[in-house]
Amino acid sequence: MGYQPSKKMISGIGGKSLDGELTLETALRETVEELFGMPPTRWLLNGLLGYFRTRRAVVNGTYTMYIFSFEDLIDFMLLVRGFMLTSPYYLAFPETLTDLVLERRAPPDAEVTTLAIIPIVKAAFTIDTQDMLLL
Repeated sequence: MGYQPSKKMISGIGGKSLDGELTLETALRETVEELFGMPPTRWLLNGLLGYFRTRRAVVNGTYTMYIFSFEDLIDFMLLVRGFMLTSPYYLAFPETLTDLVLERRAPPDAEVTTLAIIPIVKAAFTIDTQDMLLL
């Protein structure tokens, strides 16, 4: 998930389909754009679609969410790195989840600035901010 300054909230990665896009193609394109700050090439999208073509989807109204593991995310980063080599959001292209989350340098006007790894919790919960440093 990531912090979206325009919404002042943490939200999932995603967006609207472009004309003729499959939902999985939209999910992969938006993930590349929001994680790495650059649109993917057609070659990269085709490679990602081929590699991740059999992913479980959850549909909620008109929104389709795809389920990926941490291992999938690492594979995703390595595939993207093979096509992009660089990102304006990182000094060195991330190779680990730690790099992805902690080395991110997205500008304040990016669609997604800070990334977060949030567990899936079935019960409603709130976040205790008592011990957090609030800027």
